[in-house]
Amino acid sequence: MQLLEGHRTAVAKRFMRIMQDDRHRDVQVISAGDADHRLFVEWSMHLIRASRIKQEILSRYLINSIFQPAGMSEAEIGDLCRALAAGDWEAMAA
Repeated sequence: MQLLEGHRTAVAKRFMRIMQDDRHRDVQVISAGDADHRLFVEWSMHLIRASRIKQEILSRYLINSIFQPAGMSEAEIGDLCRALAAGDWEAMAA
């Protein structure tokens, strides 16, 4: 799952590069539109592994006990992104 934020032209150019990249298959746009503000202002790019997200957050988005972003609704994805943007999402290392 990727969230692209920024100026419309920059996002469109980035998305076109993603579509042409063989590493990306079955790309689906869940939501597109203008936003009042960015959620991840301080990140130019960041990877969050599901295994690093606190269980109390991740458990809200499990489908049949598995984290499957492709099966999530637009509202659930938006909610998860807002939860991650709020900070304090990272689980303590075991």
